Amino acid sequence: FIETTDAQDQYHSSEERIAQQAVAIVESIIFLIQRNLEELEQALPATTTLRVSGGLANLDKLCQQLANLSGKEIIRPTATEATARGLAYLTAKRPTQWRTTDPEQRFTPQPAAKLLERYQRWRTILENEIETLGNCKECK
Repeated sequence: FIETTDAQDQYHSSEERIAQQAVAIVESIIFLIQRNLEELEQALPATTTLRVSGGLANLDKLCQQLANLSGKEIIRPTATEATARGLAYLTAKRPTQWRTTDPEQRFTPQPAAKLLERYQRWRTILENEIETLGNCKECK
């Protein structure tokens, strides 16, 4: 969630704007994950760790920011492509000698007041938009 004015934009190169947009995209992913965690924890017992996989899990900054925002330890196996690994396991007809543990990298939560502030602003905007849509007569 990055707000800039036209006056501010004139001082940023196109590379800087692209970098800012990339950061905003990654943060929006982290924010959506956090919002989903909050909803899940209303129905299920809270967890202290999260295991991540997939292409985005290769981004150290994403994993660390997710740990910071969620307050949970993030565990990332060395082999992050869980879908491909699962498919290979099934294709091999579930062999009993299948190695199930890989080395892991762990990201522990660190204080991140500014990230939390941005998340709170994002969440307020999200909830306001959802409420607006819920009150929309044309949308029903």
